[in-house]
Amino acid sequence: QPDADLSEQKKARQGGANDKALLPPDLVLYAHPSLEAYNISATQVTAYQRATRTLDEAYAHLVDGMAAQGWELVSEMETAEGLQLGWRKGERTCQVELVAVDGQTELWLRATP
Repeated sequence: QPDADLSEQKKARQGGANDKALLPPDLVLYAHPSLEAYNISATQVTAYQRATRTLDEAYAHLVDGMAAQGWELVSEMETAEGLQLGWRKGERTCQVELVAVDGQTELWLRATP
């Protein structure tokens, strides 16, 4: 509906900073991706990266790196486009979707700070 009232939806959204420096240090991403965007607030971390790595390389990087930071891998699901991964660390959660695109891998991350 073009005339739909989106005011309630807009109120629920959390604005954040597109600043990689605010990323919690225990969340594992690539240091030098070919593309990246962030939205980091007091209540949620979202990140997008395109890495010049295969899906398998990105998977290994995340699984090994997150384990080294104390995260427990609690879910793993193969999708038509790639993989969805879920971690838990205490009360915090982190979900990552990996998608293979043109010989690279897109990483979509959402976590609690």
